[in-house]
Amino acid sequence: MRLEARTVAPPSLDAVKMEDRKRPIADDAAPPAKRQAVTVNGARSHPDADLPWKDDIEVRPPITTRPPPTPTAHTPADSANLQSFQKDAILRQMREYKREKATVESQLNELEGRSKYHDDHLRIIDAWFDQVSTPLEFD
Repeated sequence: MRLEARTVAPPSLDAVKMEDRKRPIADDAAPPAKRQAVTVNGARSHPDADLPWKDDIEVRPPITTRPPPTPTAHTPADSANLQSFQKDAILRQMREYKREKATVESQLNELEGRSKYHDDHLRIIDAWFDQVSTPLEFD
């Protein structure tokens, strides 16, 4: 079996000019006009029609066309309920602050214990270093 030798043309060493690489200019320099997507009957489709959650989108009328909410009469019972709710909210917030305080205090106690532990070790290492370096006094 004999393989035939093929000749391969070497790449041109001439510099490729930028003008040769550009596309030819059309008569009108403006980009082509975009066409609106339409359905078969000619109506425009909804912009979210192709999205998987299009059925979940709730379409509401603009705010300006909605009727204003009906005013409600405030009764003493409503005021009492509101005051009770506000007191409960304040109490819940105070309990949350107490829980945060307890958590922070326990973290502080833990850090103080770790700090004392590390300080003791540093004192031990310092004393040991003094013992080792004493015989090696350099005059």
